[in-house]
Amino acid sequence: HGRGVPAAALDDSGLAAAPGLRLHADRASAAAARHARPDSAHGEGAGVMTAVAPDAASPAPPAPPSPARAQVCERLLADLRTEIARADSKAAVLVAALGITAGVFSGLLAGRDWSPDALSAVGAVVWWAGTLALALSLPALLLAVLPRYRSGSWAPGQPLSYFGDIRRAVEAGRLDTALADTEADPLAALTTALTETSRIAWRKHQWIRAGLITFCTGTLLLPASLLIG
Repeated sequence: HGRGVPAAALDDSGLAAAPGLRLHADRASAAAARHARPDSAHGEGAGVMTAVAPDAASPAPPAPPSPARAQVCERLLADLRTEIARADSKAAVLVAALGITAGVFSGLLAGRDWSPDALSAVGAVVWWAGTLALALSLPALLLAVLPRYRSGSWAPGQPLSYFGDIRRAVEAGRLDTALADTEADPLAALTTALTETSRIAWRKHQWIRAGLITFCTGTLLLPASLLIG
């Protein structure tokens, strides 16, 4: 106790520490430092991952349209145009048949000097019902062959899908830009044309069906009224 003890050899309580204890404490401190480094590295890595996470969660760019889908749209569009041409031909044939039927009935009745007043009450009702059916079949068939256009209107930034869009693009002075937009996204132009063409074909077939039903009804009721008397 009489000897002086260096300040570095004193512990926190002011007592002298043995050399073995000091060596053990140094090793424990080194081991704690080694264990602490991975934690800090892990913390830094987590920070980097946290910073990169928003970039990884960003939405991926849309995939370009496949050529197979464009070919399917082109095939369906060609089929719809064929159906529209057939519908116009059917409506034209029915209009011609309607004119022939009306001419035959008018010629027969005019040659006999006959009028609907000679019919009974039931026969007169059937006669006028047939006449009304024939009269309604004509506008229905004419509406079937009536030219139809796209319901919407073209706007800058949209692709060109039919001749009306081209006319509007020319009037707006943006034909080159519209052609570039159509070339950049041809599938959008095909789907728009497919939608509008299918609507036109559906309307034409509806009017043809209505005209055919009324035409057949009229051609059956008029002779039936003559038989009823």
